[in-house]
Amino acid sequence: MRISFVCSAIFAATAFAAPAMATTDAYVLVETLPGAAVDTNWGFDQCKGLPHSFRPNEMVVQIGCDDLASLNKAVGTDIPAMQGVKRVTLWMLGTGQ
Repeated sequence: MRISFVCSAIFAATAFAAPAMATTDAYVLVETLPGAAVDTNWGFDQCKGLPHSFRPNEMVVQIGCDDLASLNKAVGTDIPAMQGVKRVTLWMLGTGQ
């Protein structure tokens, strides 16, 4: 009896829990200069990035940010300013939870 009460209380608590914060995600093509070593520490203010390298001088970076303004700054300012980056192209943008 006591176990079922505890389980009911847990289910009731999770039903009224606050939803997870919405994120803004993007996939970005980053072209690098030939022979350049690009730092793969892809953490910017409110963003985290996961780079995937498929070809020489190209990376696809999956970026998740807390808000659209942070994503704009990362894609428009922070990544292009990195040493060895030639060009940044936004492929896909998605917002949601």
